[in-house]
Amino acid sequence: MYPAGPPYLATAKDMLVIARYWADFVPRVHAEYPHLLAEMYAFCIAAAHAELPMQIAISLMVSDSNSGRAEGWSFIENMEKDKLCNPSIMEETVLPSVLHYCQRYMVGEYMFGKRRMPTNIFSCDSPILKVPPRDIVQKYDYFIPPPPPGRKTPQEHKTLSEAKVKRDSFMICALTNLLNEASLFFQKTNCDSDKNSEVVMDLWSGKNVMV
Repeated sequence: MYPAGPPYLATAKDMLVIARYWADFVPRVHAEYPHLLAEMYAFCIAAAHAELPMQIAISLMVSDSNSGRAEGWSFIENMEKDKLCNPSIMEETVLPSVLHYCQRYMVGEYMFGKRRMPTNIFSCDSPILKVPPRDIVQKYDYFIPPPPPGRKTPQEHKTLSEAKVKRDSFMICALTNLLNEASLFFQKTNCDSDKNSEVVMDLWSGKNVMV
């Protein structure tokens, strides 16, 4: 199988062969398809040209919470609801090794989206992210899309399936906790004062809020 997405694991010898073809194919693929993912399509073409098929490991990564069985979501769906948002889950539970956060994840009025992340999060003045409640899975079976710019009232509730609630809750909680851990480490090693613990960054509203 040649169509496959990252992360990729290969021997240095095989990856060198693919990389040489990849560098040649990328501009040619982009010329025919000047859009996002052109470089990934070129990688698949390079692997096929080198006759180096991929062995897909679906348990390695989670990314698209709307996907079927192509990712390791069964680890998340089989977990008890009260454990999904536990900060220690990454150390105590067998989970996919990679959290690929290229999607938007929303439950209730909580969300994680990479394009809503401020560019100064790793700075001495930036607050940490607003932490979801540990019982987020039990509290919500819906999400509310964040209000568009210039609109103060939130949009309507949108119902989520039980599997979707679990998947999105896990990603929101895990990514929030990991980023906060990294942000606090940056503050501890680079700043003269502690972060203001009374203010957090709410990605859903796009504002800093008091806690």
